[in-house]
Amino acid sequence: RVLQVGQPSLSYPGWTTISTGAWPEQSGVSSNDVERAVELDTIFAAASRRGLDTAIVGTGGWRTLFDTENVELNILSQPEYNSLGDVLALDERLAKEAREVLIRQPHLVLIHLLGVDNAGHGFGGASAEYAEVAVAADRLISDLMALIDLSTSTVLVTSDHGHIDSGGHGGY
Repeated sequence: RVLQVGQPSLSYPGWTTISTGAWPEQSGVSSNDVERAVELDTIFAAASRRGLDTAIVGTGGWRTLFDTENVELNILSQPEYNSLGDVLALDERLAKEAREVLIRQPHLVLIHLLGVDNAGHGFGGASAEYAEVAVAADRLISDLMALIDLSTSTVLVTSDHGHIDSGGHGGY
């Protein structure tokens, strides 16, 4: 499936649309300035009502949008980025956390590797660094998929919004 979000393309509205199926006009999440949990039914809450284990691996924004009643949150702090190495290191840490979660075999997992987004913001969407981080994220996703029994688990791996060539949120 292809998810299309409105303009400007921002993280929280996209994440909320993915988890609820509701557009920003319905969810009220239309920017990254939201400081409350999503007030609509989510895929995590629906799975929880059926007695299924759910988890999210990511950084702080996921804690803002989703309360721990319906989903296990595995949140890592996001450091200040000063180099390409910092960007790659966070994704390695997120993948390590994701491996630990996947070993427990929850039914629904959302894993958010943040490196491609951070590289786009820091170096631009047309940069060599952006391409390098995308290749590294692809490798990490491949490694994680090898741990998953798809007959018992559903995995959502999400990136983030697009980027313009010079860096920053995707434009028209």
